[in-house]
Amino acid sequence: MIQQIVRYFYILTKDNRWYPGSLILTTSPMLGKTIVDFICSGYFVMALSADNLLYVWGALMRYDNGAVIGVGDGGTVARNYPVLATMTAFGNRTISKMSAGFSTAFVLTTDGTLFGLGDTTYFQV
Repeated sequence: MIQQIVRYFYILTKDNRWYPGSLILTTSPMLGKTIVDFICSGYFVMALSADNLLYVWGALMRYDNGAVIGVGDGGTVARNYPVLATMTAFGNRTISKMSAGFSTAFVLTTDGTLFGLGDTTYFQV
């Protein structure tokens, strides 16, 4: 069960020195959830909870077809913290497996439906 989420970062000062910092997130929707699957691409991260909720964070990737992944909440900027994805295309399906490439993700549901998300530059989705 997720009890604490810590975001790590570096701060560049005026004298060109990097200092590490951290921030404990106290309002993440993932707090108290049990994560059963977790994937990382080159640009975004997806986590699946035991109650079939999908959390997404990372770089904002917008494609020619208007699809956006890596945000999860319909926003227009990248998220460096988990947000609950509103993937209406999944409907009431239960996710059974997830997989990620560099800029793509695939989600398989228990009824055998395969969803491909991400970049189609080289026909990978």
